[in-house]
Amino acid sequence: MNTAITFFAGSLTFVLMMGLKIPIKKLSRFLAKGQTVYYKRWNLLVILAVVVMATVCYYLVLLWLGDTHFKFCCALKAAAVAMAFYAVYEQIV
Repeated sequence: MNTAITFFAGSLTFVLMMGLKIPIKKLSRFLAKGQTVYYKRWNLLVILAVVVMATVCYYLVLLWLGDTHFKFCCALKAAAVAMAFYAVYEQIV
């Protein structure tokens, strides 16, 4: 059951992060002031945002299902699923 919840939370995280990715990228470009090294470092905000969003999505799915046993490892797996979906999406588009 945890695998299905993790996959659903990762899919939900991917969909939600597609809307948040662009403002985060614009913010990192503004903060880097045109320097490539700093831009790449500020883009780590996207990864941090994915992990936070996946944790929240996993918790909300658990609440929706009536389960109370939160596993942080499954939330991290959901983040990995969302990042994998994003990598595949970037290759296709």
